Amino acid sequence: TALARTDRNGHFQFDNVDPKLNALYNLTISPGKRTQGVSMKDCEPTAEPLKIELKKGRVVKGTVIEDSTGKPVPYAHVRLTPTDQTDVQNVGVIEATADADGHFTFSNLESLDYDLEIDDLYSEGSKVTRNPDGGVDVESGDHTFPKVNPDTTDPVEVRVVKPPPKNSV
Repeated sequence: TALARTDRNGHFQFDNVDPKLNALYNLTISPGKRTQGVSMKDCEPTAEPLKIELKKGRVVKGTVIEDSTGKPVPYAHVRLTPTDQTDVQNVGVIEATADADGHFTFSNLESLDYDLEIDDLYSEGSKVTRNPDGGVDVESGDHTFPKVNPDTTDPVEVRVVKPPPKNSV
C-alpha cells in the first residue's frame, strides 16, 4: 500500500511504482469534503500522467420523526446502501447519526438510488410489541424505509415506530 497527497495544483505521484514492472494496481481516492471518491482497478503504470476528475458530491438530508407523537427521534443511527451496486465507485454502507433534533445529512454521494435504513426503528404503520424475553415482535409492517436519490430528493421526513421500552412486557 502506498499513499500520496495532492499538491496545491491537484497533482500527486507515487514514487515507488516502476512502470517497467508488468504489474497492475488498484487506485482509491477517498471522498473529500466536497467531492466523491473514486476506485479504479487494474491500473497499469505509465510514464504519462493519469488524469482523474472528481465530481462534486451529492447530498441527502432528512429528519427522523416518531410516527405516534410527531416528535423528532434524536441520535438515530441512519444508513444508506446503494440499491444497485453494479457501477458504484465506492461500494459499501454509508452511515450517519441524527442530531438532537432528528436531522441527518449524507454528503459526497454518487448520483444513485440508495436504500435507507434506521437501526432499532421500524417503518410507519408497523405494529411492534415486546415479547416476554425482552425481544421485539413485529406483527405488521417491516424495516423498509424509503429509497432516496440525491439528485431528486428534497429533505426527506422518515416516520418511524419505536419498539416499546424493555420493561413494558
